[in-house]
Amino acid sequence: VTCLSGGRTILMLPELSPIHRWKQFRCRFPAWILTLEIFALTILVTFGGHILQSPAHSPTPADLIVILGGVSMSARLKKGADLYRQGLASRILVTGFSDESLAIVEWQADWRFRYLQGIGVPAEAILKDSHARNSGEEARSIAMLMQEKQWGTVLIVSDPPHLARLAWILGKVLQPINIRYQLIASNPKWWDATKWWANPVSATFVIEEYIKIGYYLATY
Repeated sequence: VTCLSGGRTILMLPELSPIHRWKQFRCRFPAWILTLEIFALTILVTFGGHILQSPAHSPTPADLIVILGGVSMSARLKKGADLYRQGLASRILVTGFSDESLAIVEWQADWRFRYLQGIGVPAEAILKDSHARNSGEEARSIAMLMQEKQWGTVLIVSDPPHLARLAWILGKVLQPINIRYQLIASNPKWWDATKWWANPVSATFVIEEYIKIGYYLATY
């Protein structure tokens, strides 16, 4: 586009859209950066789910089973109850409650308590933690209870994509006080480590976990 100004001809370039500006910006990058991005994306899609669930163990007898609060609570409860029925521990701790003042009568009416009882766990074997609000706080609550009761081994149940970040947290909280833990993966219907990206629930979970892991590594 041209225009005349004081007898002079001035060339007026059209304003670039954000998309065109981004394309120009990317063109300045060497080709190897784009190749690296594609490689990283391929690794994430192919192995991202397997990496996150890799800390899972086969359970051995312990002093306590912990069922962490989270997305697929029923799958976690079922796995914890299965471990109890196998005789791997005589107590189950359930975390993830939102009300610190949860009364005994309210706890016994809670669906998690009734679910565990309904699949064979007696009431006297079920403990609750209503203080923790995230994985870090859950780890510290577990540590406090284990020290108070002088227990040394614990089975911790959570969803498969949660285990990598959980292992990092527990290593910092439990290992220094010589508490041995094993991470046990639940079996949620939405989880497929190979095709995690094909299900909206697992896709969201995996992406959020990698973001949180990045944050933890940068912060701690």
